[in-house]
Amino acid sequence: MFIWRPTEAQGPGQYSLTFRVRDNGTPNLEATETVTFTVREVNSAPVFLETRPRYVKAGDTVTFPTAIDLDLPAQSLSFRLGAGAPSGLTLDPVTGVVSWKPTEAQAPGQYPVTVFATDGGEPSLTSSFTYELQVFPGTTRVILLDVRLETVGVRLQWNTEPGETFQVEFKTGLAQEWQPLGTPLAATGASLQAVDPTRGSGLRLYRVRRL
Repeated sequence: MFIWRPTEAQGPGQYSLTFRVRDNGTPNLEATETVTFTVREVNSAPVFLETRPRYVKAGDTVTFPTAIDLDLPAQSLSFRLGAGAPSGLTLDPVTGVVSWKPTEAQAPGQYPVTVFATDGGEPSLTSSFTYELQVFPGTTRVILLDVRLETVGVRLQWNTEPGETFQVEFKTGLAQEWQPLGTPLAATGASLQAVDPTRGSGLRLYRVRRL
């Protein structure tokens, strides 16, 4: 019984394997046979990454990549926007990067942006995803919180302006009261971070409050 499941990296390609069989007779006799296996390419559709909502102030520029191809070797992708994209938003048809600088007239507002990605495989496959873009007036102070689980615990990082003071808070349930995580933090640069060493298996919510 011969069993083999080729990986994505092994196709397309051809592989020759030689099998040898020996008996226990007198004298021992053996036979060999070389078999060539052809591994065909199986095309997979483009995959969209970083599908979280985006937040931007009027007058600022939001830029983000969209889809990639996970085939090996990777195929080239082509991109196009779906209907209803807001005025001024652009999509690079080769790289798939979205770029937009909303105006004050477009704030406040929530804008769905649908992106289509098509690969060059056989057969060609297309994927799509609708991003949610939230636009705030230019005078709004927007704090973007990035939360990552690391070996040291939960790391929180957010954008700041020098002279601002923040308090990180957490709670273990929607009905619970917010509790401070450490002492207030004073910003001296463009960002601040805090680490929660707790790595429990339950729910844990975080927020950052500007004091």
